[in-house]
Amino acid sequence: GAGVPKAAGGRPGRCGYGAEDRECDGGCHLEQQADPDPGEGDPEVDATAIAPRDVGISGVDLSILIGNLLDNAMEACEKVPREDRFIRIYVDILKKQFYICVTNSMAGKAKKAGMGFFSSKGADHGLGLLRIDSIVEKYHGDLNRQAEDGVFATEVTLPLAQE
Repeated sequence: GAGVPKAAGGRPGRCGYGAEDRECDGGCHLEQQADPDPGEGDPEVDATAIAPRDVGISGVDLSILIGNLLDNAMEACEKVPREDRFIRIYVDILKKQFYICVTNSMAGKAKKAGMGFFSSKGADHGLGLLRIDSIVEKYHGDLNRQAEDGVFATEVTLPLAQE
């Protein structure tokens, strides 16, 4: 398969891209390394966020996007043995695009239909995936989902606000 995404030139990064692609104008920076003692059953979480104050996306849409990405990652981790659970969150500016990547452990194989994935929870679920898709489309961005060897990765790139 295509595999979990790699940076231009094939370099693996925190979530698919190397740090050398980063451009930031002094906005916010958050780096949260994995908790060495997560709670019982909680996944190990490693988060890095570097972004300008205004990326041209409404706060509501950004909350829905990130909330659904994290909700899906948490639900996938619940099906993995406790010692193998992890979530990596990486937010940055790459190649003049707002970039969000969430990578998480998963059990089994992701359910795929054509080029897309769908919820493993049944026919009445998957609204989070549709909301993510809708927001990416609304802002004329790109969405890439990959599943391989017990790992699921979702990458979202959205054009930055024009000044």
